[in-house]
Amino acid sequence: MLEQLVVLPLLLTWVLLVTTIAPITLSNRKLFVSMPNFGLAVWFLVFISAALATVFAVGFALWSMYRTYQSLSSTELFGETWFIEFVLSLVPWAILALIGVTLAWINIKLDPMFQSAKDIHTKLAVVGTKRREYRGVPVMEFAAEFPTVFSTKHAGGFGIFISSATMRLLSDQQLDIVFEHEFAHIRNKHYLLKRVAKLIRTLTPRLAASNALESEVNILCEASANKRAAKKFGSERVLEVAAVFHGA
Repeated sequence: MLEQLVVLPLLLTWVLLVTTIAPITLSNRKLFVSMPNFGLAVWFLVFISAALATVFAVGFALWSMYRTYQSLSSTELFGETWFIEFVLSLVPWAILALIGVTLAWINIKLDPMFQSAKDIHTKLAVVGTKRREYRGVPVMEFAAEFPTVFSTKHAGGFGIFISSATMRLLSDQQLDIVFEHEFAHIRNKHYLLKRVAKLIRTLTPRLAASNALESEVNILCEASANKRAAKKFGSERVLEVAAVFHGA
Protein backbone atom coordinates (compact mmCIF):
# COMPACT_ATOMS: atom_id res chain seq x y z
CA MET A 1 0.00 0.00 0.00
CA LEU A 2 3.07 2.23 -0.02
CA GLU A 3 2.17 3.46 -3.51
CA GLN A 4 -0.87 5.19 -2.04
CA LEU A 5 1.49 7.40 -0.05
CA VAL A 6 3.77 8.13 -3.01
CA VAL A 7 2.01 7.94 -6.38
CA LEU A 8 -1.15 9.85 -5.49
CA PRO A 9 0.63 12.80 -3.82
CA LEU A 10 2.97 13.08 -6.82
CA LEU A 11 0.07 13.15 -9.28
CA LEU A 12 -1.91 15.70 -7.31
CA THR A 13 1.17 17.83 -6.66
CA TRP A 14 1.59 18.09 -10.43
CA VAL A 15 -2.06 19.13 -10.80
CA LEU A 16 -1.55 21.71 -8.06
CA LEU A 17 1.56 23.08 -9.74
CA VAL A 18 -0.14 23.33 -13.15
CA THR A 19 -3.30 25.00 -11.86
CA THR A 20 -1.59 27.51 -9.57
CA ILE A 21 2.06 28.12 -10.41
CA ALA A 22 1.88 27.54 -14.16
CA PRO A 23 -0.51 30.48 -14.85
CA ILE A 24 1.88 32.82 -13.06
CA THR A 25 5.08 31.48 -14.61
CA LEU A 26 3.72 31.04 -18.16
CA SER A 27 1.63 34.20 -18.50
CA ASN A 28 3.00 37.24 -20.36
CA ARG A 29 6.20 35.50 -21.47
CA LYS A 30 8.19 37.39 -24.10
CA LEU A 31 9.47 34.07 -25.44
CA PHE A 32 5.92 32.93 -26.17
CA VAL A 33 4.99 36.21 -27.86
CA SER A 34 8.03 35.87 -30.13
CA MET A 35 7.23 32.18 -30.71
CA PRO A 36 3.42 32.11 -30.34
CA ASN A 37 2.86 28.65 -31.83
CA PHE A 38 5.37 27.21 -29.36
CA GLY A 39 3.61 29.08 -26.56
CA LEU A 40 0.22 27.68 -27.57
CA ALA A 41 1.67 24.16 -27.63
CA VAL A 42 3.18 24.57 -24.15
CA TRP A 43 -0.07 25.87 -22.64
CA PHE A 44 -2.22 23.08 -24.04
CA LEU A 45 0.33 20.33 -23.29
CA VAL A 46 0.57 21.49 -19.69
CA PHE A 47 -3.21 21.46 -19.34
CA ILE A 48 -3.50 18.04 -21.01
CA SER A 49 -0.90 16.62 -18.61
CA ALA A 50 -2.83 18.02 -15.64
CA ALA A 51 -6.09 16.55 -16.93
CA LEU A 52 -4.48 13.13 -17.41
CA ALA A 53 -2.91 13.31 -13.95
CA THR A 54 -6.32 14.13 -12.43
CA VAL A 55 -8.04 11.24 -14.20
CA PHE A 56 -5.27 8.85 -13.21
CA ALA A 57 -5.35 10.07 -9.59
CA VAL A 58 -9.10 9.48 -9.27
CA GLY A 59 -8.75 6.08 -10.96
CA PHE A 60 -5.87 5.20 -8.65
CA ALA A 61 -7.91 6.20 -5.60
CA LEU A 62 -10.81 4.00 -6.74
CA TRP A 63 -8.46 1.09 -7.43
CA SER A 64 -6.88 1.53 -3.98
CA MET A 65 -10.32 1.46 -2.39
CA TYR A 66 -11.20 -1.79 -4.19
CA ARG A 67 -7.85 -3.34 -3.29
CA THR A 68 -8.32 -2.34 0.34
CA TYR A 69 -11.79 -3.86 0.35
CA GLN A 70 -10.36 -7.16 -0.82
CA SER A 71 -7.66 -7.00 1.87
CA LEU A 72 -10.16 -6.19 4.61
CA SER A 73 -12.39 -9.04 3.52
CA SER A 74 -9.57 -11.52 4.00
CA THR A 75 -8.34 -10.25 7.39
CA GLU A 76 -9.68 -10.60 10.90
CA LEU A 77 -12.27 -7.92 11.73
CA PHE A 78 -10.80 -5.14 13.90
CA GLY A 79 -7.48 -6.91 14.06
CA GLU A 80 -4.14 -5.08 13.80
CA THR A 81 -3.78 -5.70 10.06
CA TRP A 82 -7.42 -4.76 9.46
CA PHE A 83 -6.98 -1.41 11.18
CA ILE A 84 -3.83 -0.57 9.17
CA GLU A 85 -5.55 -1.47 5.91
CA PHE A 86 -8.56 0.62 6.84
CA VAL A 87 -6.46 3.70 7.66
CA LEU A 88 -4.49 3.34 4.43
CA SER A 89 -7.75 3.15 2.47
CA LEU A 90 -8.64 6.62 3.72
CA VAL A 91 -5.32 8.15 2.66
CA PRO A 92 -6.14 8.70 -1.07
CA TRP A 93 -9.41 10.42 -0.27
CA ALA A 94 -7.82 12.55 2.46
CA ILE A 95 -5.16 13.65 -0.04
CA LEU A 96 -7.81 14.42 -2.68
CA ALA A 97 -9.78 16.48 -0.16
CA LEU A 98 -6.67 18.36 0.98
CA ILE A 99 -5.64 19.21 -2.58
CA GLY A 100 -9.21 20.25 -3.41
CA VAL A 101 -9.37 22.66 -0.47
CA THR A 102 -5.92 24.03 -1.33
CA LEU A 103 -6.89 24.57 -4.97
CA ALA A 104 -10.11 26.32 -3.97
CA TRP A 105 -8.31 28.69 -1.60
CA ILE A 106 -5.48 29.51 -4.01
CA ASN A 107 -7.81 30.10 -6.93
CA ILE A 108 -9.99 32.47 -4.95
CA LYS A 109 -6.83 34.53 -4.48
CA LEU A 110 -5.59 34.23 -8.07
CA ASP A 111 -8.84 34.47 -10.05
CA PRO A 112 -9.01 38.31 -10.27
CA MET A 113 -5.58 38.33 -11.92
CA PHE A 114 -6.75 36.46 -15.00
CA GLN A 115 -10.16 37.90 -15.89
CA SER A 116 -10.25 38.29 -19.67
CA ALA A 117 -12.33 40.68 -21.75
CA LYS A 118 -14.93 39.46 -24.22
CA ASP A 119 -14.24 39.78 -27.94
CA ILE A 120 -16.28 42.62 -29.34
CA HIS A 121 -17.56 40.62 -32.28
CA THR A 122 -19.37 38.20 -29.98
CA LYS A 123 -21.69 41.11 -29.15
CA LEU A 124 -22.41 42.04 -32.75
CA ALA A 125 -25.18 40.72 -34.95
CA VAL A 126 -23.25 41.32 -38.15
CA VAL A 127 -24.87 41.59 -41.56
CA GLY A 128 -22.20 42.42 -44.09
CA THR A 129 -21.95 43.16 -47.79
CA LYS A 130 -19.35 41.26 -49.76
CA ARG A 131 -16.68 43.61 -51.14
CA ARG A 132 -13.99 41.26 -52.39
CA GLU A 133 -12.14 38.04 -51.67
CA TYR A 134 -8.75 37.62 -50.07
CA ARG A 135 -7.01 34.36 -50.89
CA GLY A 136 -10.35 32.71 -51.48
CA VAL A 137 -11.97 34.07 -48.31
CA PRO A 138 -14.89 36.49 -48.75
CA VAL A 139 -14.43 39.95 -47.23
CA MET A 140 -17.66 41.35 -45.81
CA GLU A 141 -18.10 45.03 -44.93
CA PHE A 142 -20.58 46.11 -42.28
CA ALA A 143 -21.59 49.58 -41.11
CA ALA A 144 -19.82 50.71 -37.93
CA GLU A 145 -18.21 53.97 -36.86
CA PHE A 146 -15.25 52.33 -35.15
CA PRO A 147 -12.33 50.37 -36.66
CA THR A 148 -12.66 46.64 -36.15
CA VAL A 149 -12.08 43.49 -38.15
CA PHE A 150 -12.47 39.79 -37.36
CA SER A 151 -12.97 36.41 -39.01
CA THR A 152 -15.85 34.08 -38.26
CA LYS A 153 -18.01 31.40 -39.84
CA HIS A 154 -19.94 32.54 -42.89
CA ALA A 155 -22.06 30.69 -45.46
CA GLY A 156 -20.69 27.25 -44.67
CA GLY A 157 -17.10 28.46 -44.52
CA PHE A 158 -15.30 31.43 -43.06
CA GLY A 159 -15.41 35.10 -43.86
CA ILE A 160 -13.48 38.22 -42.91
CA PHE A 161 -15.72 40.96 -41.52
CA ILE A 162 -14.49 44.55 -41.56
CA SER A 163 -16.20 47.73 -40.45
CA SER A 164 -16.83 50.63 -42.82
CA ALA A 165 -14.69 52.83 -40.57
CA THR A 166 -11.72 50.52 -41.10
CA MET A 167 -12.22 50.60 -44.86
CA ARG A 168 -12.04 54.40 -44.78
CA LEU A 169 -9.03 54.65 -42.47
CA LEU A 170 -6.68 52.17 -44.15
CA SER A 171 -4.98 52.17 -47.51
CA ASP A 172 -5.23 49.19 -49.86
CA GLN A 173 -1.91 47.78 -48.69
CA GLN A 174 -2.84 48.27 -45.06
CA LEU A 175 -6.10 46.46 -45.71
CA ASP A 176 -4.13 43.56 -47.19
CA ILE A 177 -2.11 43.40 -43.97
CA VAL A 178 -5.34 43.20 -41.97
CA PHE A 179 -6.72 40.52 -44.28
CA GLU A 180 -3.50 38.51 -44.05
CA HIS A 181 -3.75 38.67 -40.27
CA GLU A 182 -7.31 37.32 -40.33
CA PHE A 183 -6.42 34.73 -42.97
CA ALA A 184 -3.74 33.44 -40.58
CA HIS A 185 -6.41 32.96 -37.91
CA ILE A 186 -8.48 30.90 -40.32
CA ARG A 187 -5.61 28.86 -41.74
CA ASN A 188 -4.11 28.05 -38.33
CA LYS A 189 -7.55 27.16 -36.92
CA HIS A 190 -7.20 29.61 -34.06
CA TYR A 191 -10.96 29.55 -33.67
CA LEU A 192 -10.69 25.92 -32.51
CA LEU A 193 -7.98 26.73 -29.97
CA LYS A 194 -10.05 29.61 -28.61
CA ARG A 195 -13.14 27.42 -28.46
CA VAL A 196 -11.30 24.72 -26.49
CA ALA A 197 -9.87 27.33 -24.11
CA LYS A 198 -13.31 28.85 -23.62
CA LEU A 199 -14.81 25.40 -22.99
CA ILE A 200 -12.18 24.68 -20.33
CA ARG A 201 -12.93 28.03 -18.70
CA THR A 202 -16.68 27.33 -18.81
CA LEU A 203 -16.23 23.90 -17.20
CA THR A 204 -13.90 25.30 -14.51
CA PRO A 205 -15.04 28.91 -14.03
CA ARG A 206 -13.44 29.30 -10.62
CA LEU A 207 -10.07 27.95 -11.68
CA ALA A 208 -7.51 30.73 -12.17
CA ALA A 209 -5.52 28.53 -14.54
CA SER A 210 -8.45 28.19 -16.95
CA ASN A 211 -8.95 31.98 -16.95
CA ALA A 212 -5.25 32.42 -17.65
CA LEU A 213 -5.40 29.83 -20.42
CA GLU A 214 -8.24 31.62 -22.23
CA SER A 215 -6.49 34.98 -21.91
CA GLU A 216 -3.11 33.68 -23.07
CA VAL A 217 -4.57 31.72 -25.98
CA ASN A 218 -6.23 34.90 -27.25
CA ILE A 219 -2.97 36.85 -26.91
CA LEU A 220 -0.82 34.17 -28.56
CA CYS A 221 -3.26 33.65 -31.42
CA GLU A 222 -3.06 37.37 -32.16
CA ALA A 223 0.74 37.25 -31.94
CA SER A 224 0.81 34.28 -34.31
CA ALA A 225 -1.39 36.09 -36.86
CA ASN A 226 0.74 39.23 -36.56
CA LYS A 227 3.90 37.20 -37.14
CA ARG A 228 2.49 35.77 -40.35
CA ALA A 229 1.46 39.21 -41.59
CA ALA A 230 4.87 40.62 -40.64
CA LYS A 231 6.61 37.86 -42.58
CA LYS A 232 4.83 38.98 -45.74
CA PHE A 233 4.61 42.76 -45.28
CA GLY A 234 7.23 43.62 -42.67
CA SER A 235 6.89 44.17 -38.93
CA GLU A 236 6.97 47.98 -39.17
CA ARG A 237 3.93 48.10 -41.44
CA VAL A 238 2.07 45.66 -39.23
CA LEU A 239 2.76 47.89 -36.23
CA GLU A 240 1.47 50.91 -38.16
CA VAL A 241 -1.81 49.13 -38.84
CA ALA A 242 -2.07 47.91 -35.25
CA ALA A 243 -1.68 51.49 -34.04
CA VAL A 244 -4.83 52.45 -35.94
CA PHE A 245 -6.89 49.97 -33.90
CA HIS A 246 -5.18 50.62 -30.58
CA GLY A 247 -5.60 54.35 -30.95
CA ALA A 248 -9.32 54.11 -31.78
